[in-house]
Amino acid sequence: NGVTVYRNRSSGNINAWLSESNYVKSDLHLAIHSNASGRGSARGIEIYVDKATSPSLSIATNIYQNLYAIYPGQNIPYTNRGIKYADGSLGEANDAFIPCGTLIEIAYHDNEEDARWIVENRETIGKNIASSIINYYN
Repeated sequence: NGVTVYRNRSSGNINAWLSESNYVKSDLHLAIHSNASGRGSARGIEIYVDKATSPSLSIATNIYQNLYAIYPGQNIPYTNRGIKYADGSLGEANDAFIPCGTLIEIAYHDNEEDARWIVENRETIGKNIASSIINYYN
């Protein structure tokens, strides 16, 4: 599909990862995490961009809508966590550090239902994100 993917070294740190993305002039810096609430009761997906005017907002919205469409907790209103604004607090989603960055929090690993969904659907989740990106750029 004409997409080149670069993967950071997991032994690095956020500054190195952002520098690598900038060095290769990536069109999109995508950080994929699972979330934690500390209580085990929170659920859902959320995606961070820097602010409402960020270049990454439209692709993040596209990824969110497609990912939430396969999320099993859609019938629970509080799981529709949506797009959040980091306002400079997250390196991966900070327009001053990375031109087009977004952070995906794929459900909560400290919630039993969410953790099970993540583990049992890693390939489906990955393909969903990949197809969202490909469809956005094509």
